Order: sequence, then structure tokens, then C-alpha cells
Amino acid sequence: LLGDLVFQRGVSNYLKQYSYQNAELDDFINSLAKAAGRDLSAWTKDWLYSAGVNTIKAEYRCDGNRISEFSLLQYPASSELPTLREQKVQIALFTKGRFDLRHETTVPVTYKGERTEVKQLVGERCPDLVYPNYDDWGFVKVQLDDKSFDTAKQQLSRVTDPLLRSMLWQSLWDSVREGNLSLDQYLSTVFVNAPAENDYTVVGQIISSLLRSKEYLAQIAPIQQNYAENAVKGLAQMSLRKTMESRGDNDFQRRWFNAYIQLAGDRDSLRHLAQLLDGTTKIKGLTLDQDLRWAIITQLNRYDFPNAQQRISQEAARDNSDSGEKAALAAQVIRPEAAAKRRWLSKVHADALPFAKQRIIMENLYPAEQKLL
Repeated sequence: LLGDLVFQRGVSNYLKQYSYQNAELDDFINSLAKAAGRDLSAWTKDWLYSAGVNTIKAEYRCDGNRISEFSLLQYPASSELPTLREQKVQIALFTKGRFDLRHETTVPVTYKGERTEVKQLVGERCPDLVYPNYDDWGFVKVQLDDKSFDTAKQQLSRVTDPLLRSMLWQSLWDSVREGNLSLDQYLSTVFVNAPAENDYTVVGQIISSLLRSKEYLAQIAPIQQNYAENAVKGLAQMSLRKTMESRGDNDFQRRWFNAYIQLAGDRDSLRHLAQLLDGTTKIKGLTLDQDLRWAIITQLNRYDFPNAQQRISQEAARDNSDSGEKAALAAQVIRPEAAAKRRWLSKVHADALPFAKQRIIMENLYPAEQKLL
């Protein structure tokens, strides 16, 4: 908001003035305010003493393929947290190229209140995608406008900057969580773009959202069972395909295979996991270490796959380590049996076990699809 030079001058003045003295937050803020020649009391109240993360969204019109109006809209975190803040961000415009999304223009904008007009962008070429927090200058959520979402849905994987791809994925997921984007629209974006993602960190971010999506799908399954089952099955198949395609890159292959294990819930996927465990089928390049074996056994028990419970005792005999004991406990607890759930819950209430084991019980007792239990 103040700029690098002003901020550095304020810090320097603060360190000199209060050298070898006690100082408070207000002393630091006042040093910055004096260097900037502006009152920062409202900024301090809004940013340091008010809760909630705001959301911004671009709103614009185009005439003759040129921007005729452009505003930045700001929304409060909620009705209970109504604070609107002031900060500086970069607005970036992109247009579709033959093989990528071309970065056309970037302008810095200081916004505040519900609406801030951005006259600098009037006359610029009409964009296919607008991202109003380019390079992550602002501490804010971003809701994509409709045209930008349509572009991201089809071409997110063509964004060359991994930071921007990560932020676009995060913006889409934030919109799902806040009810501004349907889960169906988000998953459509995943199926189109996730298979092409080649950044390890971004892949982890996507997978994290997919596992959360599976929980949401489990919650809507009683109402839209066919859709929920087909969506989860599609995610599992995509993860398996990426596991196979990632042969030769152990980190990527293992990350996608872990996702496949956790997304597997249909009979075909579970049967395939059981076959991998038994060694009757293999995935080229993948070695099932002890952690992966326990992860598969836990998933088989989660869905009460035939003979899954016997596998727990068999594997425990092979692995008598502390981690093996905890993994066996997780596999037992996650089984969809009401009487067993009551017994585990009573042990937690009785506080009769070490906390490390209580924690495993609590984490595995009621997965989303076992809500009725």
C-alpha cells in the first residue's frame, strides 16, 4: 500500500527512534504513517483489529473488443464481519492464444469500499481472463467473473506461470466453499485441466481439493446418488490413469497413487486395490511399501470389502512396529459397523487410551459416507 521505499524509510526511522527502548505496535505504525505522510489509523483498525478475509471480483464491459468500463468489486467476509478494507493489488488481463493464455496487461490498483473504478484499463483489449490479484500482492480471496471462469475451465492448464495456476485453482475452490461455484462446475474444470498439471505443489493442492470434494459428494449422495457415485468413480479413474502415466517420476506417481487409494470407493477400484495388495496385478514403476499397504487395507475396511478385516491381522503379523500398530487401529476403527463404533466412542469418552491412539480413533471414526452411523 505504501510502496517499498516509503515502508523501508518508516522502518529505518522506527529503529533509530526507538533504539534501546521499549516500543509498542502504535509506535511502529506511526513511524510508517509519518514516512508516508498519511493517517494509518483506519488501516490499523481494519487490518489488525477486524476479522475475516474479503473477496474481490472484476466487473467490466467491452465495446468493439475494447474495455469501456472496469470496476473492482469488494465483498465483506460475511454479514457478521462487514469490514471493507483498503489495499493495493495488481490486475492482470489475459487473452487466448493458440497454445497458451497470453498476459497482455498488468496495472496496480489501490481499492477500497464496495466499488473502485479502474479507468487505466478503459480502452485496453477485451480480455478472456481477468485475475485481480496477480503475483499475490493482496491478502484477499478472488471470485472470477463469468467470462474468466469459462476461460479457466477450458484453459487453466495453459497458464504458464505455476503461481498463477495455483492461485486460480485456489480461487475456484474458495468459490465452491462459499457457494458461488457449484461442485459440478469445479469438477468439470478438474477433469479438463488437472491431468495436464506438471507442478508437484499444484498437483498436491488439486488433490487436497478432490479429497474434500469426495466428502461433499458423500453428503449429497442420499439426494443425488448416481451423480455422486459417478463423480467419485471418475476422480478415482483419473488418479489411476495419472499414476500409470507418471511412471519414472516416483514423487508424482506416489502422490497420484495415494489419491487413487483415498478416492477409491466403487467395487472395481476396491477390487483393483486388493489385487495390487495380493500381487496378482501391478502398476509399472510402483512399489508398495508398508505405508501404502496399510493405506490400501484401511480403504478396503472403510468400505467393508470382502475379507478386508482378516487382512488387518495378517498385515499386523508382518508389521509389528509402532506405526503398524497405529495403522491397524485406524483400519479397525474405520469399518462401517455401528456396534464397533459405539465401543470405540466409549473408549474415547473414558479417556482410557494414550492420546496418540485416541486421536487415530477420532480421525477415522466417522468418515463422510458413514454419516448415518
